[in-house]
Amino acid sequence: MGLFIAIAGIFDSKESDVINALSGYAKAKNGVFKAESLPQDDEDASVICSANGHTSLMFPPSSLDWWDASQALSLLLKKVVIALHIHDGDLWMYELYKNGTKADSFNPIPDYWIEEISDEERTEWRGDAEAVAACIPNVKATDIEKYFVAWNLEADDERKAYPTDEYSYGTDWQMLDFMKKIGLSYPLDEKGKPLGPTYRFVIPPPPKNK
Repeated sequence: MGLFIAIAGIFDSKESDVINALSGYAKAKNGVFKAESLPQDDEDASVICSANGHTSLMFPPSSLDWWDASQALSLLLKKVVIALHIHDGDLWMYELYKNGTKADSFNPIPDYWIEEISDEERTEWRGDAEAVAACIPNVKATDIEKYFVAWNLEADDERKAYPTDEYSYGTDWQMLDFMKKIGLSYPLDEKGKPLGPTYRFVIPPPPKNK
């Protein structure tokens, strides 16, 4: 199995406000969100850290709720929230929300799941640097526009979006370079240890229709 990571970046936010909002969100979903010392590989472990006035939340490995939770946080906190995801080690992608409404989205392989994708869907996932810069403080479109390139996984592309980047196109970890450009911290250090407090975060699946 490849790498699966989901992170929410909450811009211009206080960590305490994010924690309170997550507690309310989990309660409304009949779930659990509570401070607890957990190893990062625990299926229910979530990590929160802050930098540059923004908060980063790493969802638990077992979570399938990151899109909904990120959008809910944006609505509850009236903030800009970006939901970032590495899928199976093949690609990274995001959805950007402003006050609970989707403002932009990016996927370098928009036909990853569906071979026959419409032009409208392809356009929806191409990423808009101007839209991102309009939402996130201290970010210019020129800082990020070169990330929005379609990938061909069969090609050996060692180019980097920017000279200061660590990772190239076609590499899922390029997400970290993008996070740095928009002022977000990655919640784990180089050894995989949490850079902030850990929480047990569990949202049960919705009940099946009878």
